[in-house]
Amino acid sequence: DNNSGNGGGSTSEEPTQVTKFKKELAEKQHLVEMKELSEEDYLNWLDGAYKKAYAGLKDYDDDLYKYEEEIFSKRRELAEKTFNDINESIEKEVESLEKLKENATLEADADGNIYSIIDQQIELYKQEVDNIKKRIAELEASGLIGIEDEIKELNTKREDLLDKIYDLGKERTT
Repeated sequence: DNNSGNGGGSTSEEPTQVTKFKKELAEKQHLVEMKELSEEDYLNWLDGAYKKAYAGLKDYDDDLYKYEEEIFSKRRELAEKTFNDINESIEKEVESLEKLKENATLEADADGNIYSIIDQQIELYKQEVDNIKKRIAELEASGLIGIEDEIKELNTKREDLLDKIYDLGKERTT
């Protein structure tokens, strides 16, 4: 019925913008599978493209819901993966700092200078770790609106923590 062949405005035919969108969607999905397009870039494209393709059309609620749900679930998966990766990395870094602190207590001078510097840095680091964990919790509770910016912010904070570790190591060796 959809392929009546006459193209004479039959109501069973898909609107041109939907057909064009579906063709572009298949191309984008292929690029993601081939690792030529990131999942995040694909989702950003899809979030705008499906709304544009179906703008003003009636009787396409199922399609709209399908794409909205795909974006939501894939962004949730990306957020969970990012959360798990960051959390694992932070836990490893905290563990290594705790070991560094244990070793430093043995090497502290008579005034305990190395110990106090390292101790101070570890406390700052732990505060930052707590801030990141709170931000991730907020992100998860937010319904995932603006998630890309939040993840970038978390990664920036994480890089700052790595800088603190570097500084900690420098102070320990001087």
